[in-house]
Amino acid sequence: MDPLVHGPCGKRPGSVPAGRCLAGDSPPPWARGNKRRVLSAGPTRLRERHGSRQAGAAAPRGLDTLLTHAVAFAAASVVMNEPLHILQRPALPAVPGAPSVRLASLDVLWFQVGGTLCNLACRHCFVSCSPTNHTHEMLTLAQVRPYLEEGARLGVKEYYFTGGEPFLNPEMEAILAATLAVGPVTVLTNGLLLDARRCRGLRELSDQSSYSLDLRVSLDGWDAASNDPIRGDGTFERILAAILALHHAGLDPVVTVTEVRSDLGSDAGKERFLDLLRSRGIAKPRLKVLPVFRIGAEAERAGAYESWQRLRGSDAPEGGFDHLQCSACRMVTDQGVWVCPILVNEPSARMGETLADALGPFELRHQACWTCHEFGVSCRT
Repeated sequence: MDPLVHGPCGKRPGSVPAGRCLAGDSPPPWARGNKRRVLSAGPTRLRERHGSRQAGAAAPRGLDTLLTHAVAFAAASVVMNEPLHILQRPALPAVPGAPSVRLASLDVLWFQVGGTLCNLACRHCFVSCSPTNHTHEMLTLAQVRPYLEEGARLGVKEYYFTGGEPFLNPEMEAILAATLAVGPVTVLTNGLLLDARRCRGLRELSDQSSYSLDLRVSLDGWDAASNDPIRGDGTFERILAAILALHHAGLDPVVTVTEVRSDLGSDAGKERFLDLLRSRGIAKPRLKVLPVFRIGAEAERAGAYESWQRLRGSDAPEGGFDHLQCSACRMVTDQGVWVCPILVNEPSARMGETLADALGPFELRHQACWTCHEFGVSCRT
């Protein structure tokens, strides 16, 4: 079988040095003035923020490892933003002539299961995730279940989990188990919380389900010199270690590369990634290449969209915009349902509280929509 080489869909680069938190991280301009507070970052505090398990309930597999890593990245204390409601952000003005896309079928359901909290602060992250970003909070199993039930009734075929970093969520394994009972699952992760023990546990979850469990691990360079300025000091080898741990557990991940440099997505660039993975013992590597979205941290790193980079009705191909991923997906966060995984920081992209609220058309007035159209982006594996 040929290696899986998928093309575009993207994130925005931004990084925090390995082992450091962004204690001085400032909220975006629209959020300034909100209160900030210093919180202890130990396991007890993480459980308090997320909600305690019911008495007698078994801890999800890998929870001890999760909390160990979480404490390591958080250090003794972290300055965290108070939770912010995304609708505090000024709404995008109307764009005359902007086309709309219909929801042809709800095939894919995304969950922002890690919220906007991450143990990295990648310089290209289009959601600007970091250890201090509480724009969206983690989803609990109790919050996820109703959407799984509603999604099953509406014909959802596959489920994706992203963040932030999904494996910071103390209930991640329990959420995966519940989702694998109803359909195939893909998790997007930076890999830093995936040690050999946790990967074996994920393999067990996969083996217990009749549906597939796939993992996508982000890597943004062929070596530390090209990856670490984007994802953080020391992350290159740690990410490769996670990829190998998944491989040895029998869960060959998809390595996801974002085109923070033009040569990364070239034929030669893709082959260089595949050669790297083969050199580490992965005979049939899998690769997905995504373009950057010039929003969030990427806009600060490399510049925002130009004024002409937006869709107009005249851009519609024959048959409309059914090629866009928003014609077949929706995204769930702790604040409701959004049109897609890219626009969770845009208030006008929130479509309601339930999936039933989000079945209508969506106006493509956001400049990130131009990237999806121009590059044929699909965030699906």
